[in-house]
Amino acid sequence: LTCEHTIIQVVTILDDRRKKVHTEQWQMYSLDGIDIPLNLQGLRQTLKQKVAIAIPQSFHGSPDIGKFDAENYAYYTLPVMSTGFNFKYNASKLFVTSGRSEFVVKEGLKREWNLWHMDNLAQLLALVINELISKGATPNMIYKFVPDASQIRNSMDECIFNSFKSKVESKEIRLFYTSQGKWREKENIWMNWNGLHDLLPEESGRYLINPKLRKYKRIFESYGINEFGLRGFIDYLESRYGTDPHHTKQSEDPERIRKIFEYLERQIIESPLIERLRRICILLTSEGILRSYEYGVYFPTDEEMPLISKDDILHHLTYSTKSALKFLKDKLKVKKMNLHYLIADSFIPR
Repeated sequence: LTCEHTIIQVVTILDDRRKKVHTEQWQMYSLDGIDIPLNLQGLRQTLKQKVAIAIPQSFHGSPDIGKFDAENYAYYTLPVMSTGFNFKYNASKLFVTSGRSEFVVKEGLKREWNLWHMDNLAQLLALVINELISKGATPNMIYKFVPDASQIRNSMDECIFNSFKSKVESKEIRLFYTSQGKWREKENIWMNWNGLHDLLPEESGRYLINPKLRKYKRIFESYGINEFGLRGFIDYLESRYGTDPHHTKQSEDPERIRKIFEYLERQIIESPLIERLRRICILLTSEGILRSYEYGVYFPTDEEMPLISKDDILHHLTYSTKSALKFLKDKLKVKKMNLHYLIADSFIPR
């Protein structure tokens, strides 16, 4: 992989007397010395091949696609036809039609040759991205030129995209920047834009795209990243905290439990999911043990009841905000402890 910075002066002829001149900066990445496979040697191409992509640069050295001109036909390692991507591409040899307006896509070995080079270009793009990430490139720099399905303009674009996507699927590229601030391969990667990144720890084995990258949602969807919704979060709570309140000694930070309640209050939760939540041990008692709604956990009474166990009463820090309290009262239907519940729990074995 080689890299060079190139400055191109573009001259636009407006009419017989006027012309417009502007300067463009490009970062050129190339892969040299590519051997021609045996099945393509019938085309009598003998030189080792080279592929290159060019990324437009601002004067500060970061990708600058705001002024990117998809119709700009520069010929030094740039393409002979327009592309929908935010970078340009070319190879040592690409077969085009007689009018040089389109790449050959329907003619035997020439078509196979072009497809082979599209594969080489996808490999080059993967190397460039891994190289930039290793050098500390920001997610915004990377995602400005990562191709997505909506940018495909022609069959060659499609070949590059599909080949690059296959490399993402085979985990050759760490393309996804998560809420933990790490680049990860495509494995257990999800999108969520409504606050779950604070509640889904790294040890859960589920990794959420950094919430600040929502503007690149179309890219993530192009690579098969799905939304992580309420049902998935309830699955996680069940696996994390369990549904057996009688034998658990598990505890949790009351602030974390409060945040879970606050998140759940913001969601529209259907009855079957409410029933699932009632069976999960997400109610932290004053004794510091996680219990479930079905176990029998209550808000404290206004008057003193010496016989009440701390294991029957909710930890006050878990409902210290209005939204957490509202979830417990309105959705989970947790009640305030009274004499009736005290007597009932005294006779019903746990």
